[in-house]
Order: sequence, then structure tokens, then C-alpha cells
Amino acid sequence: MSSLPQTTATAPLPPRPLDAVVLAQLAQEWQHILTGAVLQKIHHRSHRAWAFTFRLYKTAAEHYPTLARQQTLLVSLHKGYPCIALLPATTNLDAFSPSVFAKPTNHVLLFRKHLAGGRITHVAAHPGERIVTLTIDNRNELGHPTQWQLVVELTGKHSNLMLVDATNTTITSCAHNVTETMSQHRQIAAGLPYTPPPTPPNALWLGQATLEDIAYQLTQWRTQPSHKPWHTLYGAGKHTWQDALALITHHGASPNQAAQHLYHWCHATAAATLPPPQCQWAAPASIFSLQPATGTLSGEHWTTTHGTFTVAVLTHQQVTQHQQRLLTVVQRQQDRLTERTQQQQGHTLASTTPPDTYQHWGDVLMTHASQHGPTTHPTNDTLTVDDWHTGQPLTLPVDTAKSWHDNAQHYYQQARRHKDRLARWDTVKAELNQRQALLNQLSWATQQATTLAELASIEADFVGLSLLADNKATLQPNTSGKRNNKSSAKKTGDAASIAGLLTFIASDGDTIIHVGRQGEANSALLSQLSKPTDWWCHAKDYPGAHVVIHHPDPPDEILLDGLHLACQYSGGATSGKLPIIYTQRRYVRKIPNSWPGHVTYTHETEAAITADEQRLAKLQHP
Repeated sequence: MSSLPQTTATAPLPPRPLDAVVLAQLAQEWQHILTGAVLQKIHHRSHRAWAFTFRLYKTAAEHYPTLARQQTLLVSLHKGYPCIALLPATTNLDAFSPSVFAKPTNHVLLFRKHLAGGRITHVAAHPGERIVTLTIDNRNELGHPTQWQLVVELTGKHSNLMLVDATNTTITSCAHNVTETMSQHRQIAAGLPYTPPPTPPNALWLGQATLEDIAYQLTQWRTQPSHKPWHTLYGAGKHTWQDALALITHHGASPNQAAQHLYHWCHATAAATLPPPQCQWAAPASIFSLQPATGTLSGEHWTTTHGTFTVAVLTHQQVTQHQQRLLTVVQRQQDRLTERTQQQQGHTLASTTPPDTYQHWGDVLMTHASQHGPTTHPTNDTLTVDDWHTGQPLTLPVDTAKSWHDNAQHYYQQARRHKDRLARWDTVKAELNQRQALLNQLSWATQQATTLAELASIEADFVGLSLLADNKATLQPNTSGKRNNKSSAKKTGDAASIAGLLTFIASDGDTIIHVGRQGEANSALLSQLSKPTDWWCHAKDYPGAHVVIHHPDPPDEILLDGLHLACQYSGGATSGKLPIIYTQRRYVRKIPNSWPGHVTYTHETEAAITADEQRLAKLQHP
């Protein structure tokens, strides 16, 4: 197995659905880039994701020298962010679109039969719709020419991918069928003719609107917040209209000026004057907030910038999805643990009488038995005597079927049973507390993970601890077929190959500090990547990272660097002053048969630390 890439989950913006305007610009560029390209591979990655690998025609490769000769067209129909993006074929798609099929599906086999080896002749977007059509010429088994259309509809939860016979516009295959009960406007299934979605009634395609139309809609929206201009002038999404309105409300632009920006944005082409590429995706207030640049915008800017943004968003979604899945497992285990704790505690404390009281009652009955004969039986079911402890009358229930001696032994037995029950409860309580600490640590590590590689290692911890069945693990481990990173770290000594392990350079510019954010990284850090003379830090009584300072006698400033890192990467980072313990690594021992990263320590020193952002900002990554 190949390793998962270290792709971060940070997205430049919240997911924005592709609107018809942006899709039209991408399709216009892809017309120049992909015309003449040969379709080499088709991969059905998941139930709603496909990858088509093309080899660009030599003319396109010469015209766009920075683009790789082989490109992959990724189509994702997931309702969270349906998208299409052109990426270099070397992109590791497992980072954001994991492959879930062990064998080719019937769907992809049909695609390969008709499309493999074909050449793209045309790429176009449907005006005003989030639909892209790729026309592909090919030959059938008899060598006769055929023409097919790959239709990608990115319409939210109704997104679809269809293979259409261009000669008669008949659907040959589709990602999912749409029946008459699902839609009254059109049906989608193999054998039916393909028709585009109907245009919104009483609406105008934004590309056909005038500046006055756009300015009027912005004015109406500003005065009437319930007004939805994207329903009247369709083609641009809600977010694009919000950016245009922000020019008026936050940047002092007039409705005509904002309309002009939106008009130029809609009518922009590769040869037109456009804003710089970064303002299309990364401007904090508006995609139009930067001044338009002069000159032309190369088609590569749209394709590359859009591809980078798509990868970031899909990666973020994948990481978030798997985080929620693992956190749900932790929450389920915590609920079960709470229920078990309450049951055990209720069973143990069912008797409100302390064991010493039972012992005292037995002593009272033994004294009474010695005075009246141990083999005699009580005549009443209660006995009232003076309690020599309190000097007050004491009434005890007794069994008339038993002798005084047997009644006393009954109370002694109750005392022993209750003492044993309390002793067992102490043991069980310690086990339950240890289990709770494990779940807290796993929850913290899962929330801290920013890559699929880190989550894969954490998922391996879940499987190893029997919190997750092996057949329920969906992430590929970060090593070549091994469950953890320890063996590879031992062979290579390379901290960069371990998921969840961060490396910092201390304030002296030389000392290395490692931060392990999950179990396997902590195990590798303590067992393979550190020396007995190094110093170890950890937040006290909080889930958090293991921090190792690789210095036998660190000066105070370097030690403070490690303590602040231990505070920052802990579950109590926002709790003000946090107790941080530190000791030499020689005094840190892994607890046998416990979870990865669970240790015991001695010779520790405690310091109260509040994370200093300025100090942390000065620590460098090598």
C-alpha cells in the first residue's frame, strides 16, 4: 500500500457551489486545453466520484507549458460540494477522494467500453446551467466511428453523470436514475432521450442581462432583504450576489459600480480584463474587492487556481467526515461507559449501611449471646439493647429461626461482603477512569488531526483497541501494510514519515522539539526518536500531546518552549494557567498492555503555564 499524502484540511473559503458563470469560464479554457486529448484511464472512485485521465494533444501541451502532459478530470457528485476540476495526473486523489471499489464496477466498464482511447473534440457549458458536456470521438469494436457525450450536471443533490450517444441523444448510462415520482419535469434512465433541465420560469440568464437589470436587482435586494436576485437573474450563485452586495454595504460602491463588477465577472473570458486570480477565491470580503488588473488572464490561472481550491475543499470535507465518524464512535463508547459506571456504582452503593456498622451490630449480638447462651434463639424479631458506643438504645432486627450466634455471624458476613464490594468498586472505578482517559485522549487526538494520514493512524488505534471493527476501517494506514509507524520510524529514523508528529526548532535556533499528537506518534517518539537524556513534557490531568525536547540539559528558555508547546497542544489550552509536568525521558515508561502513548512517570516537576502566542509564533518548522 502506498502512503497517504500529508495534505492539510484547511480550505481557503467555505465550500461554494460552482455556479454557471464560473463553470462557463472553466469550460471555455478546457475547450483549448482538452481539445484533441486522448482519454487513457477511467476510474470509478466511489459511488459519486469518477476520475478521467487524459493525455493532452501536443499543441495544447506546447501552448500551456506549465500544465502536465497528463491531466485528470475529477468529477464529484457529492451533495456537499458537487464539482468538476482538472488536475495533474500525478495528484494523489486518495487524499480527498478515496477509492472504495476493489473491482471495476459495471458502470465504469461501460464507460471504458465506449470512451477508452477516444479523443475529445469539444468542451462546452450549457448557458446559465451548471452543466458541462465533453464530446468524445471514438471507434467501436468493428472500427466504425462513434461519437459520445459525457454530460456532467452539478445541480446539488440532483447532480448526475451521463453517457449520451451523440448520434441520437439517447442516454446509455447514468450515475443514478430519476423516475417520474422523483421529478415531474424530466426522467433520467438508460434508453431515454437526454434533455437539459428546464430553465427557471420568469427568469433571465445573467449572461443576457444588462447593467441596468443587475443594478436594479441589487437595489431591490438591499431595500428588501427577502428579495432573491439569483432567482430572477439565474446563473450566478447566492455567494456571488452576496459579494456584489458587499461592495455596496461594506466598500461604499454604488449599485451601478457593483453591477459593473458583476457584469464583467459574468462576461469575463480568457482574453478579457479580469481581477487577479487570487481575488476569485481568497479575498476575505468579496471576490470583486480587489481592483481589476490590466492585460489578459491566462487560462492556466483559472484551471490551476480552481483545481487548488477544489482539492482544498474536498480534503477538508474528507477530513471532517472521517473526524465526525470517529468522534461518533468515541461518543457512543462514552455513553456506554457512563451507563456502566452508574450501574456499577448503584450496585455497590445499594446498601447505605457502612461495613463498620454491620461489624458493630455483630459485636453487640455476640456480647448478648455470651450472656444468654450462643445456641439459644431469640423470641422476638427485634432486640433492643444499650449501645456502648453512643449510650443510646439500639434496636436490631434478628431472625428467630437462628441462634444468637448465627444472627451475629449474619451481620459479620454482611460487613465482609460490603467491604469486598467496596474494594472491587475501587478497582472497577480505576479501570473506568482509565477507560475514560483513553476516550478523552482519542477524542482530543481526532479533533487535532488535520490530514487523512493522521486520521488513518488514529483509526488504527481504534481498531487495535477494539473500538472499531477491522472491516469498518475505511482509511488506508500510513505505512506499507503495517498498522503503526513504529517499525518504519525505527528503520529510517525519519520523524517526517510519522503521521501526527510535529517538529519545531527552539528559540536558540538549533534544538529540536517534537510534538506527538496521537498514540502511535507518541509511541514512536518515546521509543525510537528520543534518548534517555532528552526531556519530556505533558499537560497534567488533561488529554494532550507528548512533547520531547532533544537536549540533555536545556536552558530555561528552551525548556519554556517545550512547556508552552505542551500547553498549546492539550485539551486545556484555553483553560488559563495549566499544570505542565516535565521530567527526563528516562523516567517515562509505557504502561504494559495499555493503549499507545499511555505512560507512567517519576521524578517529575510541575509548572503552571499559560500558552504564550508570541513565543509559539517564534518557534520554527524545519
